Amino acid sequence: MPVVCDTIDQRWVGSEATYQMYLDQRCSIQRFAVLGLLLAGGILRAGTITYDVTEISPPQNLWQYDFQISGITLQTNQEIDIEFDPNLFGALSNGVAGSDFNLLLLQTNNPPGTAGDYSALALKDNPSLAGPFSVDVVFSGKGAPGNLPFFINQLNTNGDIVATIASGTATSAAVRVPEPGSLLLTAMAFAAMLFRRRPRRFRY
Repeated sequence: MPVVCDTIDQRWVGSEATYQMYLDQRCSIQRFAVLGLLLAGGILRAGTITYDVTEISPPQNLWQYDFQISGITLQTNQEIDIEFDPNLFGALSNGVAGSDFNLLLLQTNNPPGTAGDYSALALKDNPSLAGPFSVDVVFSGKGAPGNLPFFINQLNTNGDIVATIASGTATSAAVRVPEPGSLLLTAMAFAAMLFRRRPRRFRY
């Protein structure tokens, strides 16, 4: 659901500052209305992402993450974005996602200091989460790579993020996952950031 907050109404009579206040109030109402629809429609349903991680080339410090995604309800143009810390990870490669998704790998430190992304964009409502979902990545830390933050984002038709709907942490499949409903609670806690724009390169 698009929310247009910067359209200039040529009929407006008054100062620019007053008009900006009007826009801010209008956008706040629209954003909370969209959040209500997302909650009511079950889009923010509880869910988890877990992973298995395997070292596939010790000389290259190359590891493979295999993700298991469950209980997350997505709509068209919503994205599962799993982030890779630029201080710990290098090149991402050999990304795989289910046929209901368009997969994009964004490299770490491009530009410098920017996280890498495993971005799986839903091509249809209620896409299959059967997978597989995986990616190879160079790890420069000690031991085995660990948990990763993830975000559920709403993208517009131009491919850039207009809303962060929910967030969580991808945890090891060998470790107990949070109780059902934790992602939903996290989503509600992030309501104030519903339409923040995270620094991100364009998808298309």
